[in-house]
Amino acid sequence: MNRTAMILIFLSIILVGCGRSTESFQGQIEDVKVNSFVVNCSEEVNKGKKGAINDIGYGCSVQFTDQTTFRDESGKSLTMNEFSSGLTVKVVLTKPVNIRGSFEKEKPIVLTAKEMVLLTREVVTSKEDIIHALEKQGLTVTNGERNLKSDLQVIVRGIEPQVYIVNDEELILYHFPSEHEQQEGWAEFLNKTANTEVVAFKNYNIDSFLLLFKYGKKLDTETPTKIQHAVNELAKY
Repeated sequence: MNRTAMILIFLSIILVGCGRSTESFQGQIEDVKVNSFVVNCSEEVNKGKKGAINDIGYGCSVQFTDQTTFRDESGKSLTMNEFSSGLTVKVVLTKPVNIRGSFEKEKPIVLTAKEMVLLTREVVTSKEDIIHALEKQGLTVTNGERNLKSDLQVIVRGIEPQVYIVNDEELILYHFPSEHEQQEGWAEFLNKTANTEVVAFKNYNIDSFLLLFKYGKKLDTETPTKIQHAVNELAKY
């Protein structure tokens, strides 16, 4: 093997190990400052990683210049004031940057935005949308029976839960009037069950819906992972 070939292989290993430079990424705005946003860039940092991925959230500081443009997906011009914490955006950078590599070297950099694009998605408004998303993941969904003695099936903010059986396991669904009330409902549920020995369960929160998956005898079932995939698809921008 000649010297040139060895150098090329060595360089390719370095590039694969450190990730690639990116021209744009999307994430939720976590903080708004005078001339910058802190945007969650965890997906970009973890992209391409193999094996277990930690739960650490990564925030990228994205600064603006006089040339930075703000718009929505259709191209309509917006102002910086129309962007706030909690909104999801696409950040188009002025030049490609190896975001993952900078975090791996523990040297987070300040990014400069060429464009800030406000992203929107269709809000989930019906339980049928959720059931359809679950079935697309290969899950079998049937109606279940309400158990008034169940610690998981409590009435929250005046809302009675709807019970379904998903692949022979129990899924409890609450539909609140709004996302804000869903968040308050989840807090009330936690408060009501704080002093009870609740069975193992996993929660999923999306828009005005709260889902609770009750684990059966097997804790290593694939069902909760498939439910998470369904929720992720519904929440996708």
